[in-house]
Amino acid sequence: MERTIVLLIILLIATSIALISLLFYFKDTMTSRQAGPTPIINELNKVCNNSESSFVVIYHTTRPNTQLFNLLSTSISNAIASNTSNYVNVSFSLCLVNYRSLSSELKNKLTPYQVFPLFGIYSTSADLSKAKLVTAYFDNVEGFYISKSNFTMYMYAYVYNYYGIPILNDLNIYLETTKMPKLDIDEVPVIGSINAGIYIFIYEDAWCPYCAKFHIEVLPALEKHIENGTIALALKNLVVHQEARDIHRYLAAVYIEGKNSTQIRMLIDEIYHRVYTNVYPTTEDVIQLIRSISGFVPDLSKYDVDEIVLKDSREAQHEYGIYATPGFVIWSRERGVGIIVLGYRSIETFLNLIYYIS
Repeated sequence: MERTIVLLIILLIATSIALISLLFYFKDTMTSRQAGPTPIINELNKVCNNSESSFVVIYHTTRPNTQLFNLLSTSISNAIASNTSNYVNVSFSLCLVNYRSLSSELKNKLTPYQVFPLFGIYSTSADLSKAKLVTAYFDNVEGFYISKSNFTMYMYAYVYNYYGIPILNDLNIYLETTKMPKLDIDEVPVIGSINAGIYIFIYEDAWCPYCAKFHIEVLPALEKHIENGTIALALKNLVVHQEARDIHRYLAAVYIEGKNSTQIRMLIDEIYHRVYTNVYPTTEDVIQLIRSISGFVPDLSKYDVDEIVLKDSREAQHEYGIYATPGFVIWSRERGVGIIVLGYRSIETFLNLIYYIS
């Protein structure tokens, strides 16, 4: 009898524990289902006119091209539907947001994203996490799915280079960035004062005719701004003609060995004057130039010049979407912002862009 009572008590306790556990499970499930939007979504929802699903484009200064982002919005919506066999079928409304209008909390969340405009998606009516495409190419920042940086740059470069659709309304600006290119003066020649307020980073190729055009036609007109310390030119590598790779390797070694930016400029001027007249110097031609201007020919095996050239190229492509030469980042040290320019521009355009960024 006593044994039966004990067994009944044990059974009652076990049943009670099971019921309590089940109640907590349902409570947690209902809580998660009923959880409201995160503070980030609430903020974006407010500026996006309470849209259930938005394709949010955050820009820094220049308004984005709505034609382009409407196309991207539709394309991504269709891709999500296809990726989930229409299980997640959502149409996004386009929402343009100025970065400066965001709260400090949201700006802090966006710190890792340093090229503008950046885009992301959210939905209060559909579970975007169910789409593998979204989780693969977007970062989940408290319900706001922001395009991963490499995916963003790939999309922009593809659209700009193959379709010619500008990202921003100002056709002379490709993108804006809050990330300054790396400036290691032990590896990067700087023409002008290192304390200049404006830096023009040029990604160039020794056989690039439009790089030559910049150096011959535009740079002399910027000379007075370089001399008075307003502007400095930082020379970066982006090899697109493989025949010019060894030329870049030698130029990098000359600079590392002598730390003389003036010599580098003299060498580059000589090279580009030839390219400007459709005479493309060989590596041997450049070695002779180095010997006559610098008085020595560096031993390439002493320096990791391949890594320097590769680092510059990766930076141009992965950080700024620059895949062809010349490419520029015009950087304001005072404002901590830069503009990305693809291709050759006239002196008038450069002066306007410098004024714009100042």
